Amino acid sequence: MQRVRHTIPEARLEIIPLLDVVFLLLTFFIFAIVVMVRLDTTLIELPPATGAPPVAPGPAMTITLDAESNLFIDAIPTTLDGLRAELPAMLTEIPDARLFIATDKNAPAGALFDLVDTMRELGVTDLRFLREPAADDGAEP
Repeated sequence: MQRVRHTIPEARLEIIPLLDVVFLLLTFFIFAIVVMVRLDTTLIELPPATGAPPVAPGPAMTITLDAESNLFIDAIPTTLDGLRAELPAMLTEIPDARLFIATDKNAPAGALFDLVDTMRELGVTDLRFLREPAADDGAEP
């Protein structure tokens, strides 16, 4: 009777499946970063919007006006005088930043007009207003 000797195969690390997983994770994180939009606002209730085009991602700053006429720059409390002092420096730091104004739907109109007048004094003419997306009632456009 002949003896059969069984040899245990040497363990190998397959690199191709490892590379597949790494590239899959890399792709997932790249897509996640592309679709992620960070918006610093305080808790306000925005009015609904209809028919507005989506905003392209990029550097942005948000000025928030709440229902009690309080102002915030990227969620940091300020006043109109503070806005006059801080905003030019912030815009020189990030010259291609888009400026968004988020106004609570219950905010006084006079406070909004004061804010827009202040922005005009500072030479800011490209303003974008944030609103809540309108509820989809299932109707076709």
